Amino acid sequence: MTSALERQVGAVVGAPGYGKTVLTSQVIAGHRRVLILQPWTHKNEYKAQRVTSYAALFGFLMRHGHGPFTVTYTPHPAEVPYIYMLVWALQMDSLKRHGGTPDPILMVLEEATTYMVKATKNADGTWIYRKGVTPDEFTHLTERGRHLQVSIILTTQRPFNLPLDLRATLDWVMAFHLPLKHDRAWFQDFAPSVPGLGDELLPLPKLRFRKVTQGGIVTNGEIQF
Repeated sequence: MTSALERQVGAVVGAPGYGKTVLTSQVIAGHRRVLILQPWTHKNEYKAQRVTSYAALFGFLMRHGHGPFTVTYTPHPAEVPYIYMLVWALQMDSLKRHGGTPDPILMVLEEATTYMVKATKNADGTWIYRKGVTPDEFTHLTERGRHLQVSIILTTQRPFNLPLDLRATLDWVMAFHLPLKHDRAWFQDFAPSVPGLGDELLPLPKLRFRKVTQGGIVTNGEIQF
């Protein structure tokens, strides 16, 4: 599974309790270098080392960024663009260290809608946040980062709330049970050449998913332990 996901951007979507975390954990286990952004501080489902500030994350990656590592952080919205730039800088350094072939890195955005925010600082030092917008730094990372061996996985319960332009950057979507019609419509729109695709996600049992690629190739899957 790991080699198939490297240098790609994908989404794992579905209702809580149906297998998103289990599947993402299995993908994480196949990578040496993993950065996880989570919107909560009270859970650590991936058994990652937790840092509690941007300065601590920066220091950790400066010391251990060439791996192996699995680290998680809950950022303030204003910090998110800088984290995307930090991953880019880390891979540029890896490019130099490895003579043209960077060491792959996986970035996981847990409940990814949290990180689709553009932050603008006012003259008085306050911040304005525009939600539901793909940050320029993230777009840069998805468009050019794959050449630096950057893979990204977005997870969300509500894919309908992701920015529309983000869907075009995805190489694949793995969808578990989606009970809400807007989310099923989002999945259908990702692969319009496959009629009825979204409706089939309503009765999916736990641990079963459908994977669709940007080219419309559909496969059925079930998590194996």
